[in-house]
Amino acid sequence: MKAGEFGEVVVGETLPELKHGHWLHELQQRPELLIPPEVIIPHLMWRGGRTGFFGLEKSGKTTLLAHSIACASRGLPFLGEETTPRTIVWCGLEETLGETVRRFTDLGADPARIAIVATLQGNWMDVLSETIEATGADGVVVDTLGCMLAASGITDENQAGEINLKFIPKITQLTREANVGLLLNAHARKSDGRPRGSTALTAGTDVNIVLVNPDQEKQGNNLTTIRELDYQGRSWIGTGRYRVDLKDRDDGSEYYVLAPGEVSMKDQIIEYITRHPDCSKNAITNGVEGGTHPMRNAINELLDSNTIEDVGTKSQSKFRVRQITPSTSNGTAETAHSTATVTVSSTDPVLDLYTLGSDEVAPPEKDVP
Repeated sequence: MKAGEFGEVVVGETLPELKHGHWLHELQQRPELLIPPEVIIPHLMWRGGRTGFFGLEKSGKTTLLAHSIACASRGLPFLGEETTPRTIVWCGLEETLGETVRRFTDLGADPARIAIVATLQGNWMDVLSETIEATGADGVVVDTLGCMLAASGITDENQAGEINLKFIPKITQLTREANVGLLLNAHARKSDGRPRGSTALTAGTDVNIVLVNPDQEKQGNNLTTIRELDYQGRSWIGTGRYRVDLKDRDDGSEYYVLAPGEVSMKDQIIEYITRHPDCSKNAITNGVEGGTHPMRNAINELLDSNTIEDVGTKSQSKFRVRQITPSTSNGTAETAHSTATVTVSSTDPVLDLYTLGSDEVAPPEKDVP
């Protein structure tokens, strides 16, 4: 075998066949190996990836997961990110079947894209593999990790040896062979809010997310609606935090949106101008968080893109969000700044959506038969 500079294979040379493993040169010919894993559910699930999702009891974990799945089932935005329709297997091993059905119904999930498994009796690998194959699922969510460990014959979540022997290899095999994402909903320690159980559990996943209540010590577990998603994971995920806000609907159900601090500067500017038409540049810099220099750059970029307009004078700016202009060609409306809309029939359930840069509106009332 001969190799050129930096190890590239010289044209005309043949690499010896390996009985075990592959040459890097061979693997580089597979484009799918050169890109990060496909996102199945924004912020939460990646194809072939294993996610551990941790939080205190009754902190909103299941609510967030169900909301994300409902959005993904219909290809609707979740926490500011676009989705494409996904099929998800939901293993609801703790709450009753009725609770699960009502939750997804209230959230407007596509009932033909969510398969519900209420028990993992027997060989859970066979149960999930067969369900994934039958449904063509993109991902699996298990609620909760503790129940799945019990189904694996592991009675103590602190037993690293048993976890590494009986559990981690199986979830790795499942995600790789079925090419799905897997999310394990798990509990956190009451003492510090970090993942509960052996570190073998967090080491055996690709991404670990902790749902944190930043005001826990001051306000208690449920007295504030703000939560933070604290990430640790592979290089394609990295580390960091997202702030989300738990909202209530009139019917008593709950859903999540990005907290105001997570909205981009441009979207905050658009929102401010929408609420304060004819405002000045100084009013924007005083009313929107961020440094003056990046704020003015963002305003100039929005002007250049015709997203906003200045109808004032040289001495006094008056900013407005550009109005929608009807199109005469195909009957649709066009605008430099528009928000995503979803067309549904009168019988379709409607999801609560939050579009970055737009005012939050109350969820539509449901028709009563």
